[in-house]
Amino acid sequence: GYIIGPKTSSFLMAGGILSSFVLIPLIALFGGNQVEPLFPAKILIKEMSIHEIWKNYILYIGAGSLACGGVVSLVQSLPAMVRGAVEGIASVRGVSSEVTAKIRTQDDLSPAFVFSGIALLIAGLWAAPSLHLNFVSVLLILLFGFLFVMVSSRLTGEVGSSTNPISGMTVATLLITCLLFLLVGWVGPEYRLGALSIAAVVCVAAANAGGTSQDLKTGFLIGATPRYQQLALLISALVSALVIGSTLKLLNDASTVYTKKVPAYSVSDRSRLTEKQTLSGPEASVDSSSYFVYRVNDQSSPQELSILSPGKYLVNDQGVVVYGVDPGINGVLDHRDDGTHVAKYEAPKARLMSLIIDGILTQKLPWVLVFLGAAISLVLELSGIPSLAFAVGVYLPISATVPIFVGGIVRYCVQKTQKATDQAQSESGPGILYSSGLIAGGSIAGIVLALTQVFPGVSGYLDYSKAWGELADSDAFATFMFLASALVLYGIGRKKVPLQARE
Repeated sequence: GYIIGPKTSSFLMAGGILSSFVLIPLIALFGGNQVEPLFPAKILIKEMSIHEIWKNYILYIGAGSLACGGVVSLVQSLPAMVRGAVEGIASVRGVSSEVTAKIRTQDDLSPAFVFSGIALLIAGLWAAPSLHLNFVSVLLILLFGFLFVMVSSRLTGEVGSSTNPISGMTVATLLITCLLFLLVGWVGPEYRLGALSIAAVVCVAAANAGGTSQDLKTGFLIGATPRYQQLALLISALVSALVIGSTLKLLNDASTVYTKKVPAYSVSDRSRLTEKQTLSGPEASVDSSSYFVYRVNDQSSPQELSILSPGKYLVNDQGVVVYGVDPGINGVLDHRDDGTHVAKYEAPKARLMSLIIDGILTQKLPWVLVFLGAAISLVLELSGIPSLAFAVGVYLPISATVPIFVGGIVRYCVQKTQKATDQAQSESGPGILYSSGLIAGGSIAGIVLALTQVFPGVSGYLDYSKAWGELADSDAFATFMFLASALVLYGIGRKKVPLQARE
């Protein structure tokens, strides 16, 4: 919140207030008398917790608001995007036609190397069976990737990363791809994964393009050699992909729950059974057998859907469902069958993408809720209020928006006590650097703590709750420590930067 500033954090908080203190109570009030579950939920509203109401209804409203806000942001950026695309194409032509003597600060990787790398990446993506990409998918990746990479690069290099509408470009890619797939009748599960793969590749390409432009711009100012920067960026992108992908898989496997609390069901169509796999995590020490993977989706038979919920199941050699598999990321079961608590990881953006894909290709999205969210964004835009930050607040749970809002308040208080000359340096001041360190340190510590789930018993060595006594479960103590952290941030933010450091 300190980094994004008081204005944006206020819009986030306003969206959180609307969802948590207006929409959820209204749904609970007017839906409490329903005698049948209200789509898309499968249980009565009066039996739902606050989180269940948010998951079954507010999530779709927030998704509609976010999608509409992203499209509006994209439309507002169209002039700059068109200009960036035109200038990018012109620069490519200029590079191929001009023959000039190179100096060290203009020594880039050769176009042949770049285009060879693109061809190699496309071939690798096409050859990966798990991505379900066909020839049309590859063409869409090339088209959207070429367009949005140039746009992202130009906007970031000329204005800054804060103006780079990556979310809008990703949503636009996903929407257009899904609509094209729907027109040609590609609505199966494999095509949904293909649409997600297209959007993911374009999103990563646009994000890397913006980061590369920032790096090259900085390198130009200090006289660096672009070729060496570009080689370093290639290495860092590869290492990041390997580390992040491995970490996500490790965390997901560690927090995956294999539950036997599933309805008795025998698979009739054995051709739908896929590769065998074993259990992971603590359950692997109890059951080392291998099982067939069986997936239930919205295209399964009505009889099957009346017994099994959509998801992944493990089936034995006799065709009987033994386990239901609840993933660690975006899963719902936070306890194993033996009562052990399991940490789950929310991925709001991933859920948003899945809502868009399933909503368009299956045509079963609760469009009333989605259009309600879109209407909220349109009203805000017509009122002159940026809708994207507000929409993010509607979509996220308020537990995530409150700390951001407090950070924005701290930033506001710091700015009120600073002179104009100090405010000019606030974007690179001690408060921003300290907040960035908190984000990085918190992320690393969270991953380290999450990895303890992989090794049962290790987390017990880090449990000091007994030493803290009643304070370990005290909300008042937690609030005090949070406010103390905010006070420390305020003090660091007010520090003046020496003139030599600024220069």
